[in-house]
Amino acid sequence: MNGSDRRQAWNRYWASGALHSLAGSFRGNYEGAIRAFWLECFSNLSSADRVLDLGTGNGALPRLLLEWLPRERWPDIEAVDLAEPRPGWLAEYPDAPVRFRGGVRMEALPLADGTMSLITAQFALEYGEWPATAAECARVLAPGGRLAAVLHHADSHLSAVAKEELRHLEWLLGEAELEPVLLAALPYASGRSGPEESIARARLNEVLATLSKRIEEAEIPDGLLAAGRTALLAIETARRRGAEAGRACWSAFRAELEAAALRARELRMAALDELRMRRLQAMLARAGLAIERVGLLTEQDGKLLAWSLSGRRLQ
Repeated sequence: MNGSDRRQAWNRYWASGALHSLAGSFRGNYEGAIRAFWLECFSNLSSADRVLDLGTGNGALPRLLLEWLPRERWPDIEAVDLAEPRPGWLAEYPDAPVRFRGGVRMEALPLADGTMSLITAQFALEYGEWPATAAECARVLAPGGRLAAVLHHADSHLSAVAKEELRHLEWLLGEAELEPVLLAALPYASGRSGPEESIARARLNEVLATLSKRIEEAEIPDGLLAAGRTALLAIETARRRGAEAGRACWSAFRAELEAAALRARELRMAALDELRMRRLQAMLARAGLAIERVGLLTEQDGKLLAWSLSGRRLQ
């Protein structure tokens, strides 16, 4: 996908109402070790501060901050993202000092020098072009201002989930042959008859049986289940409204499959092993940010979730 397609893929995702980029792995807002990390970062904030949330999505961190801090300590929040945020929850906080801005690249922030007390980035910083992003973070932070980030780890449970999901998504978009077989069967579902009808129906049943078997064997079958449901919905739609309506039903779902594959692929590419994490720290240091702490965030059962990083702009 080019840059425009990528942005549209994320626009569709945020328009779905998801609060953050891992809605399939974390219901509601983040919790556990990730939540504890952010609450510690927010603990010293006051109404005199200004916070910048990079790659905000639909504002998981701004919402967490507003929920946790007493109203009299709410700082001003700039929440930016390359895609267009759709924070439906913001209606619950009509007087919240939060400004969402879409179409903003981390490498070119529309903010004045030295104006931010804290920059937060939850599964966002690793996606940027590092030298330019590091320079921008240093530029907009006030002297002594802090940077806090949660970043994808190459060996994390979340990265493993993305790998598994991507395997199924790429199969659905290619080798599975579900789409061409389904589209060939839709005219017959809509009432057309002909010598190829029995072949088309038999082939569709064969492909759906293969899909069912894969669902039974999958650890993370969500995408596969959605494909099966949508294929059946497309057939029913063709029966009621014609083959073209059935094709439109599947076409809309295919766009979602492609977008989901993009997100999983990007996560895998952005996830940091130890060497890349050290390189990121070095770039931040060269930009004038003193790295104070780097750690690992894990669930109670020991599953690795992410890196954590915190630093401060040098005086």
